[in-house]
Amino acid sequence: MGHYYSGMLDIMTDVTLVSIVFGTHVEIVEVDELSACVAAVSAADTARRVEEIQTAFDIQPDCPPEELTRAARTSVALDRFVAQYGLNALAYYYRAPATRQ
Repeated sequence: MGHYYSGMLDIMTDVTLVSIVFGTHVEIVEVDELSACVAAVSAADTARRVEEIQTAFDIQPDCPPEELTRAARTSVALDRFVAQYGLNALAYYYRAPATRQ
C-alpha cells in the first residue's frame, strides 16, 4: 500500500521478480481505498467489533473509548479490504502531508 520514497533504496522490491520467483501476484493498492472502507463501516459493525475486542483482549483502563472504537472500525475495514483484494499479506508505507494528523 502506498509508494516507495526516495530513501527506500535498501528495501526496493522488484514486484515482477517476486511474481516470477514465488508465482504470486503483487497488488499495488492505495491508502485512500482503505480510508473509503473505513468510512463505509457502520456503527453497528463497529459496536460488534468492539465487543469482539473486549472479549479477546484485556483492555487497559486508560484506553480511551474513542480509540477502541477507532481501532474496531479500522479492523472491520481492513477485513473488508483484504477480502476485496484477496490479500494474503499487506505491507505499507504512507507519508501523510504535514497538515494531516
